[in-house]
Amino acid sequence: RDDVLRQLGDEVESLDSTAEAELFAMGLPHALAACDDDAKLPAALSEAVARVHGSGGAAALGEMLANVKQKTKDLDSLAMSIDALLEVEEGADAQLHQQHGERWACVRSSALTADARRELAQTREEIAQAEAANEALSTHHADHEDCLSLLDLDAGALAGRVPQAEEGSRLAD
Repeated sequence: RDDVLRQLGDEVESLDSTAEAELFAMGLPHALAACDDDAKLPAALSEAVARVHGSGGAAALGEMLANVKQKTKDLDSLAMSIDALLEVEEGADAQLHQQHGERWACVRSSALTADARRELAQTREEIAQAEAANEALSTHHADHEDCLSLLDLDAGALAGRVPQAEEGSRLAD
């Protein structure tokens, strides 16, 4: 009799492992665990949702993205203003040099503004990189806007979306 019980125990264990492996292959253990938790969200997810809500949710993310894009435009405008100012300085210097010839013994503005021009060129490259990153971020945001709307739901509403076993099904028992 002990041999029969051991054999049955081994068979049950083997079948249990096989069933668990098959369920895992289908991604079901996670869904089954979700059904067992009475529509409770995992603690880590609940905390993440609370952090998102605390920072303003999906709308705040959209606002931040718009602000970053505006700041990039502002920086580009400032770079154009600096470029225009350097050109005015160099133009005035050239005019004075032309008027006074050799008597205008000052160092040419173009020599003095060379560092500023190099820095401005580097800044413009960085602005271009920022604009490209902003565009990629905007595209990614737009592509996933439907998913972001879930961030506006409270924990209770999210928990209501957790799959539950229907009453009377084997999973509900």
